[in-house]
Amino acid sequence: MESKRVLIADDDPVFVAAVSAVLQTRYAVTTASNGTEALEEVAKQPPDLIILDVMMDYMSEGFDVARKLRTNPETKSIPLIMLTGVDQLYNY
Repeated sequence: MESKRVLIADDDPVFVAAVSAVLQTRYAVTTASNGTEALEEVAKQPPDLIILDVMMDYMSEGFDVARKLRTNPETKSIPLIMLTGVDQLYNY
């Protein structure tokens, strides 16, 4: 039986390594360090789940990637977990 695939898209290499180490015991894990890489990985082989950081190269990058995934008929049904490690308040 083929392992389910998880894509972790986050620009924090320590977080990616830690989460990958845990998930790799049960899943095939691929990683991306920014939104562009994430979309390229999804295009190559759509994962069964995407864990997506909200802020990577720029503040809204994760939301932009999520929007592109949700508006594409081929990727709109892939489960998506959005997360962030922000520990401060931003005023707009």
